[in-house]
Amino acid sequence: MKQQLTKLLTVLLLLTLCIAAFAACGGDEADPIGTMQLVLLDGDDATVYEIPLSELPANTDATGLVRVLDYLQAQDKLTYTIANGMFSQVGPIREDAGAGIYVYLYTSVAKDLDVSIYATTIEYDGKTYTNSGVGAEQMTLEDGCVIIVTTIVFGA
Repeated sequence: MKQQLTKLLTVLLLLTLCIAAFAACGGDEADPIGTMQLVLLDGDDATVYEIPLSELPANTDATGLVRVLDYLQAQDKLTYTIANGMFSQVGPIREDAGAGIYVYLYTSVAKDLDVSIYATTIEYDGKTYTNSGVGAEQMTLEDGCVIIVTTIVFGA
C-alpha cells in the first residue's frame, strides 16, 4: 500500500510540475512574425515604438511604413500628414520647407537602402543607418528592422 501511495504522489508531483511549466511558458509570448522598431528622432529626443508585426492590420491598402503609421495612429499614439506625396509631419517630426527642413527616412533593411551618390547616413544607438532608397509605402517590414523618421536640411 505504501509503495502504491508513493507512486501516486510521484505521478501527481510530475503532473503538477508539467502544468506549472506550461503555465510559465504562457503570457508574454514573442510575436510569431517578429517585431520591428520605429524611431522618431527629433534632434536628440527619440521616441521608440516596438511594433509586433502580426498586429499590423491585414485588411488595408496601406503598405510599408504607412501601414505602421496607420496602426499607431489608430491607437492614438501618433499622427502623421502626407502632402504632395511626401510626409510633412510624423509625430513631433515636421517639415519647414521655408527653412529647407524635410522629413527624412532611414532604414536598417539592406534592400531598401539608397545606393546613389546622394545617400546619407546617421548614427543612432551605436549603429549606422542609411536613408531609404524607396518610398515609405515600399519600405520592407521584417523582424528586427529599424526605421528612423527624422529631418534633413536641404539648401538652407
